[in-house]
Amino acid sequence: MINPDINKARTLPSYFYRNEIYFKQLRERAFRNNWNFAGAFTDDDEINVKPVTILEGLIDEPVVLTRGKTGETHCLSNVCTHRGSIVVDEPGQEMMLRCKYHGRCFGLNGRFRSMPGFEDVEGFPSEADNLARITSRAIGPMQFLRLDGDVSWESRFAAILDSMSWIDHDVLTYRPACSRDYFIDAHWALYVENYLEGFHVPFVHPGLNKSLEVEAYEVDLFDGGALQIGVANENESALIDIPPGTRFDGQRIYALYWWLFPNLMFNYYPWGISLNVVEPVTGDKTRVRFLTFAYRDLPDPDVSGIHQTEIEDEQIVESVARGMRSSFYERGRYSPKHERAVHHFHRMLAGVVGDGGL
Repeated sequence: MINPDINKARTLPSYFYRNEIYFKQLRERAFRNNWNFAGAFTDDDEINVKPVTILEGLIDEPVVLTRGKTGETHCLSNVCTHRGSIVVDEPGQEMMLRCKYHGRCFGLNGRFRSMPGFEDVEGFPSEADNLARITSRAIGPMQFLRLDGDVSWESRFAAILDSMSWIDHDVLTYRPACSRDYFIDAHWALYVENYLEGFHVPFVHPGLNKSLEVEAYEVDLFDGGALQIGVANENESALIDIPPGTRFDGQRIYALYWWLFPNLMFNYYPWGISLNVVEPVTGDKTRVRFLTFAYRDLPDPDVSGIHQTEIEDEQIVESVARGMRSSFYERGRYSPKHERAVHHFHRMLAGVVGDGGL
């Protein structure tokens, strides 16, 4: 097990990152049972239907996001209830959803509308003929869903939404030109671990190190996540505008880095949010999506510094991944000062897989 006392604890063993059984357990118990990013709708979108594959390569769940005339959004299974064909292949502007295979039609809320050739079928249509509705919620334009399990929205998102209540998320817009995917040859948990500590910043990120006052770096832990408070150094002018009387009033904040278990990272900057979604593909390959949401009245932000930091992170995480294959390394110790969030993450992972062997 991971000792709850960080002063006595040892890190996850190297075999954790190579074990296919643990990887499969986390797929079902950590990802299917938690909240996942599903996509984004913004006010200026000219489409009202968006097909999405949730965690492509890991879970591969086809869903479709729809938005009605009054702005209500729905998250639905994208699998036809007749013979299992994918209903929506491309984003578009639609009045209803129509399966291309045999013409079964559904409303934008997933309710069955019509189907040719079924006039004499008894007990038809029934609730089973509607597209399954998936539990979903939104933060501004960002849509999130939970496929299985009972992790409530409040238990996972309350900490961030309460602390950031002064942010108007509804005026954020998705900026595709400033967004991109990165592929890393490493276990996804190694990437999350790296994100959860600023200990490495002076050694790995020379550019970021010039903006942050690393000695003033703060970490707050809460059930289901962690917050890292990036305090700006005295020469940094790009600061988040903190309203008086709010949680971070009086602090020079360069960025606020929120992590929600297992794989969501909300990075607040002066111009908006960089949402990072860490998506396992295999046990040694990870996709990291950097999705930029800027305030509506601002131009596309300059994310070149974020890109450079990501490249530096990739290099060090892939180095650690190679080290995990060494026959001479098993596990290490935590820095109580700098690695509290990593220890927090490891304890959550051990709790999910059953930590008797860890």
